[in-house]
Amino acid sequence: MKSIAGFSLLLYRPVEQLYQTHIMHSTFVREVKSGMLPQHVFNLFLVLDYQYLTKFSEAVREIYSKSEAAHQAHLSEIQAQTKAEHARLKQWLQRQSISLDEYDKVWADYGDHLYDAAQKEVAAVGLAAIFPCFLFFNEMGADFKRAGICNKNPYHDWMRFYAEASLESGVQSIASLINLYAEVVDEKTKDKMKSVFWISAQYEATIFSNLSLVMQ
Repeated sequence: MKSIAGFSLLLYRPVEQLYQTHIMHSTFVREVKSGMLPQHVFNLFLVLDYQYLTKFSEAVREIYSKSEAAHQAHLSEIQAQTKAEHARLKQWLQRQSISLDEYDKVWADYGDHLYDAAQKEVAAVGLAAIFPCFLFFNEMGADFKRAGICNKNPYHDWMRFYAEASLESGVQSIASLINLYAEVVDEKTKDKMKSVFWISAQYEATIFSNLSLVMQ
């Protein structure tokens, strides 16, 4: 992960293999890239991701409310990126007339985990909780871009959104804030940051593993 350093990289290192195995090399990602992913699986992903982003947005608002004024500009950028992604998902769902009546416990628990970390803990812990989502989707978009996106791929709009969404700036903003907080918080808070980051990464890996199971 070339784009991060310091304490944010320390958070990432223990989950690097998990990320590569269960997300980047997942059946879901591979078949999106090939255009062979079953449509019903993609639709399910869109619905659950839309619901998850609603909770994610609430978590970001909580973190923003606890942050120093000097840090809120970075968080405003993250809010804007999340809002754009949420709006884009809503457009796709409306265009395809896809019902939002889906529920998945893992996705719901993940959203609750983010909100709890943001609402109950200091801003540094909330930032660590939301960080894996930005990391993983940024890298996924970069992977789509490297592989090339064919307009004949039925998922090319979705792939291109992440390939061109500039989530890298969001990754850099969160990483910078995490590193700043790591210089001033106590060891107990750092341990909480590590814990919530790890839990979020586990949720991400489980989600992509479960999507692969749906396809079987």
